Amino acid sequence: MARPVSKRGTRWTPEDWQKNIYLTSIDVATKTNSSRIERNSVLQLSDDFELISKWAQRQSQLRFRDRIEQVSQWKYRLEKSLDEIECQINEMIKIKDDIERESEEMVRLQDINKICIVTRDRRQNLELVSDEVQEELIKESQVLEETRNSYEDKCKTLFDEICQLRQIKDDLEGELLKKDINLDVDFKQAEMKEENKKSLKPFVEEAAKETQEVENWTEKCLNEIENAQKEVSKAREMKCFCLQLIARLRSKWMAQKELTDFQYRKRIHQIQLAINQLEWDRRKLINEAGHAREVIAKMENDWRLRKDALKMAETRIEKRKVKPEGERTEDEVSKGLVIEMGWNRDAQGQMYERLQECRYNVTEIDKTMKIIEDNIQDKRRAIQTEEECVEERTKMN
Repeated sequence: MARPVSKRGTRWTPEDWQKNIYLTSIDVATKTNSSRIERNSVLQLSDDFELISKWAQRQSQLRFRDRIEQVSQWKYRLEKSLDEIECQINEMIKIKDDIERESEEMVRLQDINKICIVTRDRRQNLELVSDEVQEELIKESQVLEETRNSYEDKCKTLFDEICQLRQIKDDLEGELLKKDINLDVDFKQAEMKEENKKSLKPFVEEAAKETQEVENWTEKCLNEIENAQKEVSKAREMKCFCLQLIARLRSKWMAQKELTDFQYRKRIHQIQLAINQLEWDRRKLINEAGHAREVIAKMENDWRLRKDALKMAETRIEKRKVKPEGERTEDEVSKGLVIEMGWNRDAQGQMYERLQECRYNVTEIDKTMKIIEDNIQDKRRAIQTEEECVEERTKMN
């Protein structure tokens, strides 16, 4: 509003004075109203910005909460997978230790098997035969060798699988560490207040050098968990296969061991029967040799009697030749003495031949008895050897 310009020395009228007061009052009211409107507009704008800021912070807090919950869920799944991996690693190590102990046990059993084979080589003469026991010992050695090789191969496979599981465990632990850092950063950012005196500007070296889409991040986490689950399933299948392998090989070995032990018992029984038969044969030969020696003694006595009778007949014939001339006749006595002498000579010759045959038979009986006694000794040593092997094989239990 235009105001009157006063000149020096000018006097105003009361109307002008009243008008000046009125105009001043109107000017004050106008400026006051304009200032109030501007002030209210600024306050409204500040309130609007405050509401928008709080709404944005609220939305950010909700997003932080959702993100923290999402990361926590993935962390929980990773921890669960890590626990399963650690459980499988422990179980695989336990199975590997069991298989290694089984392999060492096979080595010990192989040593016992070799001891039995070497011990049986101490048998002598006819007892050193390739019998069923020898065949079963060789089969047993082959079974033990195959079992030990299977255990060693499976130990190598288990070692590779354990290394693979540990590699996945390291990867999961690395992912969990990243998730912990991620959660720690988000927690700190979610709890950050405007009243903090610290600078809100991040350090350059702490800023992320690169970012990735949430879908890629989710897919990466899912791949880690799927790989872990695949290895867990593979480890479980391998564990079941190893347990079945141990049971199958142990059953195969026990069946072969029982068969070998049966052949040992059978062989010992056969040798004992042979010893009993030889003992019976020896007793028969002893009885026969005793009877033969009695007959030989009787025949020797009879042979001496026939010899004396022959001498007596010859003496009678010679004595009758000293008769005077004309008295020597071939009478019945002379003929009888000649017949008696011939019969005694023939009887003596036949008895001598039969006596020699009896002596030869007794000699053969003695030789046979010596052979039988040697066989009995060999068989007793064989039984002792087999019993030593059986005693040694008790260490296999």
